[in-house]
Amino acid sequence: MFQPLFFKNIDLVLGASPGTQVKCQVKSVKLSPDAKIVKEKTACPKGSYSEVEPTEWELELGYLVGRDTETDGNALSEYLVKHEGELTPFAFRPWSGDHKGGWKGRVRIVPGELGGEVGEFSKVSVKLAIEGKPEPLTEPEKAENSAAVFS
Repeated sequence: MFQPLFFKNIDLVLGASPGTQVKCQVKSVKLSPDAKIVKEKTACPKGSYSEVEPTEWELELGYLVGRDTETDGNALSEYLVKHEGELTPFAFRPWSGDHKGGWKGRVRIVPGELGGEVGEFSKVSVKLAIEGKPEPLTEPEKAENSAAVFS
């Protein structure tokens, strides 16, 4: 039976074992494909040609900028600055604690915006390039255990 995704309680882990769980900081997570379609048409009746370039994927994150008061570097905004340029594993489960469904892969880390407006929570977004394409999570482990997810 089909179950639509109601974005409420997810798992999102960045980094290798044990990884950094950032689900309480994100407002949105999207795995976005970008496929370039090339079309050409000539003057003859059957002169229509098309090709599709290999799809490139991005992990788009909308999140709150902040800090982790218990562990330095566990805030997503800090993590992105600290690990800039690194190729890092990720695991995303749209239903937290449910071992059916989700994706994993590796992303190239780039920092997101820092700061914000007076009287507002600082809400920003970042796009991280995925190496290859996301793969389905099939491990019967929780996303928090990224060692099992990436073994």
